[in-house]
Amino acid sequence: QESFGLETYSPYQDTDLEDIKVFDGGDLELPFGNTRKALDIIKVTTKTIIKANKLPCMIGGEHLVTLGAFEAVFEKYPEIRVIHFDAHTDLRDEYLGEKLSHASV
Repeated sequence: QESFGLETYSPYQDTDLEDIKVFDGGDLELPFGNTRKALDIIKVTTKTIIKANKLPCMIGGEHLVTLGAFEAVFEKYPEIRVIHFDAHTDLRDEYLGEKLSHASV
C-alpha cells in the first residue's frame, strides 16, 4: 500500500513522476551454479536495453550481478566509472576458490 505522504511531483525535475515512462522487464531466469552464464545473460539483456536507447536500472540480487550489467554499459560507454559505497569492499582476488563471487567483485 502506498503512503499518503508520497509526493509524485519532483521540483528538481519539474516533472510529475507519474508521467515518467518506466518499463519493468521482469525477472531474469538465471542458471543456478553457473556464474559466468548468469553474468552473460545479464550482459546480453543489458545490451538489448542500451541498444533500444533506454537507461538500464537493475534492482535485486546480490552484488556480483552488477558485473554483467557493468560489462555491457562499459562496452558502450568506456569512460564510465564506478563509485562504490559498501560496508566492506569485497576486493579479494578470489573467495573459496572462485574468481567470480560476491566477495571478489
